[in-house]
Amino acid sequence: MSTETDLLVESWKILQEYIPEKDKHKAGQHWVQILQDLGVEEETLDALKDSDDVMEEICSDALDEEPLYLDDEVDDEDEDEYNY
Repeated sequence: MSTETDLLVESWKILQEYIPEKDKHKAGQHWVQILQDLGVEEETLDALKDSDDVMEEICSDALDEEPLYLDDEVDDEDEDEYNY
């Protein structure tokens, strides 16, 4: 495990102690989305998944998702449809 991964796993463990039980899932989803937006590696999500039950579900869902196209990525086929 990398230092970054260790840091993020430990950060979640500490942060979740201050989050009410009813809000942990939503907070975890938001945090994982931010990490994904920042380009966190799959290794980190796998490590977070093993950290607790909340992260297990959230990270499993995140790892199963299809990658989305970025705004600047466009299929050539879609581009051809709109040539007037």
